[in-house]
Amino acid sequence: MLSSVVLGLVFVTTATLIDHQTVTAINTEMAGLQDIHQRGGPGALVKALERRVAGYQGYHHVYLLATRDGEPMVGNLHHWPRVEPDSTGWLRFTVEDDTDQRRDLWPVQARVVPLASGLRLMVGRDMTERSNFAQIMEQSLAFALAAALILGILGGVVMSRNLLRRLDAVNRTAATILAGDLSGRVPVSGAGDEFDRLAANLNTMLDRIQKLIMAMRSVTDNVAHDLRSPLNRLRSRLEITLVGKPDMDEYQASLQGALEDIDTILQTFNALLSIARIEGRNATETFEPLDIAEIAEGTVELYEPVADERDQHLTFDGPGAAVAALVNGDRHLLMQTAANLVDNAIKYAPQGARIAVRVSVTDGTARLEVADDGPGIPEEHRHTVLDRFVRLEQSRHTSGTGLGLSLVAAVAELHGAVLALEDNDPGLRVVMTFVRHPQVRANA
Repeated sequence: MLSSVVLGLVFVTTATLIDHQTVTAINTEMAGLQDIHQRGGPGALVKALERRVAGYQGYHHVYLLATRDGEPMVGNLHHWPRVEPDSTGWLRFTVEDDTDQRRDLWPVQARVVPLASGLRLMVGRDMTERSNFAQIMEQSLAFALAAALILGILGGVVMSRNLLRRLDAVNRTAATILAGDLSGRVPVSGAGDEFDRLAANLNTMLDRIQKLIMAMRSVTDNVAHDLRSPLNRLRSRLEITLVGKPDMDEYQASLQGALEDIDTILQTFNALLSIARIEGRNATETFEPLDIAEIAEGTVELYEPVADERDQHLTFDGPGAAVAALVNGDRHLLMQTAANLVDNAIKYAPQGARIAVRVSVTDGTARLEVADDGPGIPEEHRHTVLDRFVRLEQSRHTSGTGLGLSLVAAVAELHGAVLALEDNDPGLRVVMTFVRHPQVRANA
């Protein structure tokens, strides 16, 4: 299509230029002959026309001097053309025969001027070259249009087949997933086009959906498993109390045990609801600039009595009063995260252990660490303990829901922080690095 437009512009421009040159040549020749007639009369004009007809001009120009009635006097035409000129004296006609028999049929554009002597002078130009050029351009345009049409049809067929093939791949993947196979993914051709970007986004979305569904199934299974024991104990205590004839102390012991089982169930559900709210909320909702060092120091002060009861040494090391470890986040969630990390360290570290809470700032990046010299977590289990309801064998004897580190991981993801479990040699060091937070500023 573009080639046809270009050819059309070339044709129009060239044809206009040829027409302009033709008109200029005819007017120039006509002006010269009129001047000869004015200075020398009809005789001089006749001689000039004879010379022109006999010379090279006769092969390109048409000359005819005729009487008022159209009777030819001199020129290279046998008769006056049967075409009437327009209001400006111009006419177009076709010569069927000429004096030198150069051609049988050729187009002419001419101008007619009446002379003062009563004669009529016609000067024209052979338009064969212009006609041939127009014919060639018309053929070229027709060929270009035909080629563009054929290529357009072929290109449309190829593109439509490729489009349908890519859409069929998406439909097959969707059908696979609808059939229950969540492992189906949209194939990526590697061309890097819009379909590949769409496929990559869809595959990322499917990975996320599969992860969420698997997590939901895992949560459902773990909830059923972890709640079955406290519910069975609760039922057994109530059943024994109803069947037997217990005294007041036994009643109180049974009710106390029932309350503990109910508290365990409520803690589990509260932790699950907290994680669900964290994962489903807007990341910027209720966020504000906070000093993580202030939150960590407050948490240490809160848990110092608990650590003292276990003869543990709980310390805090901050960046100093001149620097504020600012992060952009939710105060309640960050306080809950710090409390979970310190509580886990106190709970799993042995009596007399050292627990260190540190906050540092490096190149504007805040970093929170909670380290202990307890049993730690084997490297092969450090990733799995972040999942819900995961409890290692050595922690089975302690109370807990297995959701503490899951909640910490959810809060870290919400705040754009990197959570890492490292070896403290001995013990465990939990590091939370806030990679997206306001620039650290110095206090006044």
